[in-house]
Amino acid sequence: MKRHLCLLFISLFVFAGCGETGKKVGAAALAVGGLAVLAADIADDWNGKNFDEYVRLKGVPTSQYADSSGNTTYAYVKMCPNNQGQEETNVVVDKNKKILAVNQVSSCK
Repeated sequence: MKRHLCLLFISLFVFAGCGETGKKVGAAALAVGGLAVLAADIADDWNGKNFDEYVRLKGVPTSQYADSSGNTTYAYVKMCPNNQGQEETNVVVDKNKKILAVNQVSSCK
């Protein structure tokens, strides 16, 4: 439950940032209301691995947020090919750069 609340806060932060920079959010804003339903672990095989390896394969994250426990959540946001929203994946990393969770918040489906 705590993890989902953290993801909700981060997603709201990312969506608010998109509005301020003038990027088109589109239908992805609807995903905020159903965040608990959409949030799902998409890559359990990344758990415990080094975040540097994830960056080498997936690229540089769009944004990041550090919480009070010292964990950092990195957001990967990209526009959908059909321009009907965006896809967002959050990666939670501990102080030692080990991945704790990889969650897909919204997708291009």
